[in-house]
Amino acid sequence: MLDYWTRNPDISFAFYAVPRNLKEGSIKKPIPSERDISILKRREMSRFNIFQYAMLNIFHPDDFLQRRDTKNSMYVLINKRNPDPLHLIEQLHKYLRSHTDLIFELDED
Repeated sequence: MLDYWTRNPDISFAFYAVPRNLKEGSIKKPIPSERDISILKRREMSRFNIFQYAMLNIFHPDDFLQRRDTKNSMYVLINKRNPDPLHLIEQLHKYLRSHTDLIFELDED
């Protein structure tokens, strides 16, 4: 990503930080217990937090506005060169609604 940004300095990024869905098959029991679901969600959040830490250390806040949707494990880096960041977020929201079952909800700061 850093190399791509170096070659394309106006680019912004949005990505699904934890692309695994919680499925019954991910646990050996036929029906996951509340405890099992809780453990798997904590693992997913741990990966997301590690990913966020990496992004903050690679892409400086002077260059990118960084936002996240922890419910869906989405991460958005909006290039501060972008004159209309809200429009970019609206475009992403519309794209996700038309191509996925995700409802994009940025965390409150």
